[in-house]
Amino acid sequence: MAKQITDNASKSPVAQEDILLVRDVTSNTDKKTTIAGVAPAVAANLPLASVSSTKINFGGGGAGLWWEEIGRTTLTSPGDVISVAGLPARKFLAIRFMVFTTSGQQVSVVMNFNNDGATNYAYRVADSGSPSESNNLNATGLFYTGPAALNSYFAEAEIVNLPNYEKTILSRGAINVGNSATNNIVRITNYGKWANITAQINRIDLTNLGTGDYATGSELVVLGHN
Repeated sequence: MAKQITDNASKSPVAQEDILLVRDVTSNTDKKTTIAGVAPAVAANLPLASVSSTKINFGGGGAGLWWEEIGRTTLTSPGDVISVAGLPARKFLAIRFMVFTTSGQQVSVVMNFNNDGATNYAYRVADSGSPSESNNLNATGLFYTGPAALNSYFAEAEIVNLPNYEKTILSRGAINVGNSATNNIVRITNYGKWANITAQINRIDLTNLGTGDYATGSELVVLGHN
């Protein structure tokens, strides 16, 4: 009786130079290849969403090579609050938000962490129309105030999120005040901190204090890394 594949000894893990037997369906003959030779065909034919985040060198805990999306909220109707809650613990956070306004009205974005609206924030903010920055102490959040009328507000922020240190934030934004090249972008920079030394950020809220609303499609995305 011919020897079966199952009669051979097992090997795990395999090396890229190990040899495999394959059937060439074009010539209907058996041929050999290596693990390295199979890899390109496997990679090219993976179904969409077939590889989980724990297999992409995130390590499942944000410890790999890449930033990992850990939270996202997109408004499905106009409103004044965008929240992302239940964030897993990460040493570093990267935030991206894009808010659109209803009928070109004003939105004034305030960022808070872990439902803390007390005077535990400090920040410096400046915009492209101001010759100096504003120094804000004992604030109730990080304020991203926009012009009286605007179309959209895009901003990004990076946060050091160590539990035993104040959370320092570096952020910048671009405000679009019109739909033509006759209106330039308003530039915003905002550097601040959340004076909490006992907890990591697990919730982020963007609350609008302006006269308008966040329009449908406004979005907050949070990335994490360890």
